[in-house]
Amino acid sequence: MEENLELALQRLFGGKKAVAVATTETTADQKASPAALAREAMSIYEKAVTLQRQGNWAGYGEELRRLEQVLKRLAQ
Repeated sequence: MEENLELALQRLFGGKKAVAVATTETTADQKASPAALAREAMSIYEKAVTLQRQGNWAGYGEELRRLEQVLKRLAQ
């Protein structure tokens, strides 16, 4: 089980690549400023609302998961 579908598929079919991608993203995200994280959170929120209006519930759920990740980083 992975954080999202993309990482799960990479792990299933690509082996170690999923771990390397997740590590790289985490390292880059830790250096983001609070203002940058707030902008990212707003962008994700807007995309989630758009997906919700379109009835794309899978995409909406994925964006909410991403928003949760950004908010957790912002709270650190």
